[in-house]
Amino acid sequence: MFLIFPGALNSQDTESNNGISFRFTDGIYENFQQVLTDSPVRKSDLLIAEDYDDYEFFKRILSTQQLRYTLPDGGTAVIDNKNVWGFASGGIMYVKWKGYFSELYMLGTVSCFFLHDDNYMTYQKILRSNYLPSENVPAKQIHAVSFRDLKKYLIDFRTGKIKKLNVQNLSKLLKNDRELYAEYNQLPLKRRKALIFYYIGIYNKKNPLYLPLK
Repeated sequence: MFLIFPGALNSQDTESNNGISFRFTDGIYENFQQVLTDSPVRKSDLLIAEDYDDYEFFKRILSTQQLRYTLPDGGTAVIDNKNVWGFASGGIMYVKWKGYFSELYMLGTVSCFFLHDDNYMTYQKILRSNYLPSENVPAKQIHAVSFRDLKKYLIDFRTGKIKKLNVQNLSKLLKNDRELYAEYNQLPLKRRKALIFYYIGIYNKKNPLYLPLK
């Protein structure tokens, strides 16, 4: 599993694009329902001996397979780190997706985050497409290379579903706002791509997210 963490976690609020800020309670969120109710497993409940003030705290503990913590009734339970939804530090939510933790970039009914995936391709393909006229590339010239690819995702905070951020998926989410859906889809494809974040902003203002749910 690969983990992405910022060089340092700051105390800046996670802000929605409609100007509303919300500070998540620091801790580990095992599922999306805990995100909606802002009820994570807090650092103080974890049965571990760690420096809670270390900015790499979550990086270390989430690299293990399981974590044990105390329950309000005095019992204990176990977090399976493979199934963790995310964590919050300094009020900022970090979403786990495809083995990575990424900062929530935009908080709203439609929320967004960016993810760097490790992708692999062969050097043979690069040579053939850019330099070599022949496909007969010597075996010694074939090498696996890696590169980082920025991917954009959206979260539907009504359902917790995560999808790629593109014109098609945004259009589906806009369907329950007929006026906005019609306006967006009458635009040329190029304009719809360029205005994705603009229309997410409008949608979130018309359909505000209220946290926490109780």
